[in-house]
Amino acid sequence: MTRHDPASPPRRGLRGAWWIACLAIVFFAAAAAVQLGEVRRSRTQPRVGDGKDPATYGFDLANLTVPARWLAAAMPRDALAPLDHPPLLTASGVDSLNRAERGKYLVSDDLVIGVAAGGAARAYPLRVLNWHEVANDTVGGVPVAVAWHPLSGAAAVLGRRLGERTLVFGVSGLVWNSHHVLYDRRMAGPAAGPDAGDDTAASLWVPILARAVAGPAAGDTLAVIPAALVRWQQWRAAFPATTVPLPDRALRAAYKRDPYGSYQSGDVLRYPVAPLPALPEGQRLKDLLPLGPVEARAAGASAAEAAAGSPAFARAYAYRFLVLALDLK
Repeated sequence: MTRHDPASPPRRGLRGAWWIACLAIVFFAAAAAVQLGEVRRSRTQPRVGDGKDPATYGFDLANLTVPARWLAAAMPRDALAPLDHPPLLTASGVDSLNRAERGKYLVSDDLVIGVAAGGAARAYPLRVLNWHEVANDTVGGVPVAVAWHPLSGAAAVLGRRLGERTLVFGVSGLVWNSHHVLYDRRMAGPAAGPDAGDDTAASLWVPILARAVAGPAAGDTLAVIPAALVRWQQWRAAFPATTVPLPDRALRAAYKRDPYGSYQSGDVLRYPVAPLPALPEGQRLKDLLPLGPVEARAAGASAAEAAAGSPAFARAYAYRFLVLALDLK
């Protein structure tokens, strides 16, 4: 590389400065055009869903397979953007980011959803998923959907393969038994057919059931991938080679806030839930419970890692009220 000698006279005169000014004008004009286009698109694409009636969300509910009385409108459709195939950090990269940021991105006591599949491990911080509710990602070659719903305390990791199709999930804005409902934004693969990418043909999915409850896929199920809901320090110790999503720069300030702290500290539920039995003294509706048999290993976790103290994996996790409402075991 040739270095410029600060003692030598500048090589560019007014002509060089003129070209720089022209390039700057072109750049800012292009940026303004992009911003104007986004504004125009946002005006012509209003949000879907009125926050009151599930029928306003654009989904076909004619073949709904769950009781409609517990289906409620929460936020507008797509009010939260999914975390789609985010760039990744190593554990040491997290340390570097923590040193660079005024507020820490991920610290020892932060809860993460840990996924081990195909020989790879990845940790999804709850402080990030609070603002997305679902991550469409691939871990060790396995397409996964990492779903987290703060209002129901539900964490579930699903395989995104349905036959020859690979599903991509979005946030429907609906809740059922106070648990979020996702929808398949588009289908990829040779069997997707002419409806691929057409949201009017989308199916609704309840993550904690791993099942589609309305639309063309109603009744279909997805593979459940065991996950660990643990502190970052535990996951990192068990899987030193783990990766972590790089935070979206536009949402870094949001990631540092917990918008659900007051909700989680009380036992009041936000949306309708099927009748619940009286709880024994000492139990809370929002006690977080593991679901299904807890395993010492998940797919891709070696016996050595398990013997070294790998976190326990469960089929899923949820608050007690959801376990009772859906009779989950």
